[in-house]
Amino acid sequence: MTLLEQFIEHLILGLREISPRDTVELGVLHGFAVDAAQMEAPKLATFLSSVDGLQAFCAELHRLPEMIQPVDIDGSEWRFIRAAVPA
Repeated sequence: MTLLEQFIEHLILGLREISPRDTVELGVLHGFAVDAAQMEAPKLATFLSSVDGLQAFCAELHRLPEMIQPVDIDGSEWRFIRAAVPA
C-alpha cells in the first residue's frame, strides 16, 4: 500500500467516524485531505494540491467502496458506508 493509499484510507476512516452527515461533497473531502497532509506529509500536500493529485485522490476514493461510495455518476458527492447497527 502506497503512502497516498494509506493516507486516504486513514482520512476517510476518521472523517466517517466524526461526521454526523451521511454524504459529503468531493471538495470538502479533498480540502480535508490537503489540510491534513500539510501537517502530516507536506510533500503529499503539494501533490494533492495539483490536478494530478486531485485525480489520484478521486481514484483512491473509488478503491474504497466498503468505506465511501459516490452518490451519483459525476462523483461530486460521496456517501459514507457505515456498519449496520443491530436493532
